[in-house]
Amino acid sequence: MFPLKKTMLKKAQLTLFIILGIMMLMITAFLIHFKGAAQEGNLQPETQKFAEADLSPENVKDFVNRCIRNTAETGIYIIARNGGYVMPENKTEGRVKAAYFGYGGGNVYPSAETVREEISSYVASNLFFCTQNFNEFRNRGWNITDGSMNVTAVFTDDGADFTADYPLALEKNDLKMDLNGFHASAKGMRISFLYDIAADIAKSQADSDDFDVGYFERLGRENNVTIDMAAADAAEDSSMIFFIEDPASGFKDRQFVFRFAVKG
Repeated sequence: MFPLKKTMLKKAQLTLFIILGIMMLMITAFLIHFKGAAQEGNLQPETQKFAEADLSPENVKDFVNRCIRNTAETGIYIIARNGGYVMPENKTEGRVKAAYFGYGGGNVYPSAETVREEISSYVASNLFFCTQNFNEFRNRGWNITDGSMNVTAVFTDDGADFTADYPLALEKNDLKMDLNGFHASAKGMRISFLYDIAADIAKSQADSDDFDVGYFERLGRENNVTIDMAAADAAEDSSMIFFIEDPASGFKDRQFVFRFAVKG
């Protein structure tokens, strides 16, 4: 009698363990299926869809802001070397080109506003080379429409601040983003400071046919910059080219130089 009861009890326990094991397997399978469905987007919450595409209003703005900064830094470097212009028209002959700040005893240098407009125009015209038409995002399935861009540059003691009115509309499935108002700063590029020194030199030469080297050296010491001069390398050109180097500024490990020319 007792052995029979013990055998029946053991069988009941074994059956219970088998049932529990089957239930655990079913629960595990269901959880795996649920996780897989969520990853495929079937059960994905709205807040996770941006994460899936690795895209949000914040990182789109960061992307555009970085491109504005990078493009602006390149533009400031080029415009400083060209005497305040992207492509100067009134410039020296020969291998080294420099925009005239003084010509025939008169001042012909650009206004500070013109220099700002040149930088702003450069950023608006060349931002495409950084954003690459947003192909990185388009390849992820985003439809992107952009409007016309208006960039405003404001000089600072350390470089320039930029504001871009640039409407962007991004759409993917049921997700939509409308963005505008981008901001960036180019620092460590004192183009306004060097422009003022260049203008002072041009003014000092307006009533003189001689180049006062002592004055240029003193002006350099007072402003902690280096002012060098070199004659234009074209035989028929009597211009003097000035190079103002600022040790407090730089561009990708390159010297930051404001270059311009004066011709009596």
